Amino acid sequence: MADAEQQFSSTTSIESSDLSLSPVSLLVNLMDTIHATPLIAFELYSGTPWWLVIVGTTIFLRTMCTLPLAIQNKQRTDRLRKLQPVLMAWESTLGLQLKHGHRTGNLQQDKNYKKMASLFVISGKTYKQKTSQLYKEYRCNPLYTFILPWVQIPLFISMSFALRWLAAFPVIWLGTPSSFAAGMDVEGTLWFDDLTVADPTMITPIIIGTMHLINIELNSTLRSNPNTQRTSGQIAFRMFMRSFAILMIPISAYVPMAITLYWLASAVYSMLQNISFLVIEKHRVKLSLKEKIGMQSVQEPRAVLQSMDQPTLPTTPDKSYRSL
Repeated sequence: MADAEQQFSSTTSIESSDLSLSPVSLLVNLMDTIHATPLIAFELYSGTPWWLVIVGTTIFLRTMCTLPLAIQNKQRTDRLRKLQPVLMAWESTLGLQLKHGHRTGNLQQDKNYKKMASLFVISGKTYKQKTSQLYKEYRCNPLYTFILPWVQIPLFISMSFALRWLAAFPVIWLGTPSSFAAGMDVEGTLWFDDLTVADPTMITPIIIGTMHLINIELNSTLRSNPNTQRTSGQIAFRMFMRSFAILMIPISAYVPMAITLYWLASAVYSMLQNISFLVIEKHRVKLSLKEKIGMQSVQEPRAVLQSMDQPTLPTTPDKSYRSL
């Protein structure tokens, strides 16, 4: 008991001079500070166990850094999906104009070649201007969707390298501390007590690969438009991501459990986030359908009442009218 407290209360054996002022250094210091903070729920130790530090830091960073961007990205994608029919109609109209110009004959021999070519250029510029205007008006520029990966990927890499440093995992082209952080070898949980070695059971790597595959399918469902077919580029990107998810299994089986635990926590967070988006989307669709049905149910009796208030008179009088 005393040995465990001594190992837990001691600070990391990593010299601060070994790391420059970088995101990796900031994350190392953040997790070291959390590790030195005692929790009432863990009276056995004088600080927070490393497995909880890793999971808690993952949830904190994802909630503060990537979740707001993911929500904005989802809203922007929904607005862009609603504009797709208009953009596709404009694009098809421009394509028909170009085909019609080619059918008139060889443009190089046409006297009005320069005039037609200028019209095509003007049409293309007009299409781009209208598209940009729509993007600006509805706040759904596709370029802004890249903000999320620009933040999430560097954060993922920085956190992985910070945990590599804390676990003293050697990398050829990078420096490695002389020893791992105090308590990293005994403050795991469940079947992985030692966070400085890889998972010998292969349970965690398989779960990580499965979580990534699930997230790929969930993301594809969130981004797909039922009214349009997937392009070849989208299909190829989806296959690439599936291959990457399978590749994560042997990689996770090689790195220390500290890094693997972070990857697992991040994958589970992404899965819960995507499921929440899907549930909210389905609920929103159901509400919109109920509103449409409600409007129809209100309008139909109103039309019946109007027809009853204003009866139609016969165009030709019958015998009863003639008798009067």
